[in-house]
Amino acid sequence: MAVNNQVCTIEYKKGDIATKAAKAFYKNLEKHYVTVGIHREEGAKQVGNNGYTLIKNACNQEFGNTQTVEKTRRFKSPYTGKWFYIKKGTQLNIPPRLFIRIFNSNKIKKELTGVFKNQINANIKKENTYQIYDAVGLWGQLKQKERIISNSIKPKNAKMTKVYKGSNTPMYLTGEIFSAIKHEVH
Repeated sequence: MAVNNQVCTIEYKKGDIATKAAKAFYKNLEKHYVTVGIHREEGAKQVGNNGYTLIKNACNQEFGNTQTVEKTRRFKSPYTGKWFYIKKGTQLNIPPRLFIRIFNSNKIKKELTGVFKNQINANIKKENTYQIYDAVGLWGQLKQKERIISNSIKPKNAKMTKVYKGSNTPMYLTGEIFSAIKHEVH
């Protein structure tokens, strides 16, 4: 098994599994993989009325974005009832807020490797490779969601965003991105 160029080894005690069965198990294990994040169907959902999709919103949050206001706008927050005015030409900065690519962290890679090893050890006799990836995917899904709700995402919201939302929790307003994070076994 490899996790982004890190290799882990799985050890067995004598009698855990026969050699032929182990070879068959690992061959079957290689037939699957798991993806975690916002998948095509969820990502295609419209956010608002202007063709803006959930995946575009998530990408803006993950990677950051700078937008220039094309027309002067006056609008009211549906969350706080406060009015806002933004002049034409104003630049709006959305800083990158890592929540999907958390598996690049050495700490998370180590945890992921441990979860994968534990799932293999728990399921090797059952020869259920799908269940292994399903459990690992669920763990990854929960890690990404935990990142959002733990309020540990930095940087915090801009002053105007806090007033608009009525809160300082980055990335969580309607729960659409949070709910869209899922795992799929392929």
